[in-house]
Amino acid sequence: MRPAYMRIRDQIKNEIDQEIWKIGERLPSERDLSETFQVSRMTLRQAISLLVEDGVLERRVGSGTFVASTRVQEK
Repeated sequence: MRPAYMRIRDQIKNEIDQEIWKIGERLPSERDLSETFQVSRMTLRQAISLLVEDGVLERRVGSGTFVASTRVQEK
């Protein structure tokens, strides 16, 4: 069984790919997302961090986490 943070990462990424979350759109707060996924904030933060590293999301200090406008392509 895969860790919860990997499942959350995949679900958020799929929702972005399906355009449920639009480019530049702000994600709900960590507290709200952790309640939605029924996990701790640390688990959610781990999933968000992976998406930030992949260039799918971007964090803006004092503003929140947003769907990245440009995606980093790594080969």
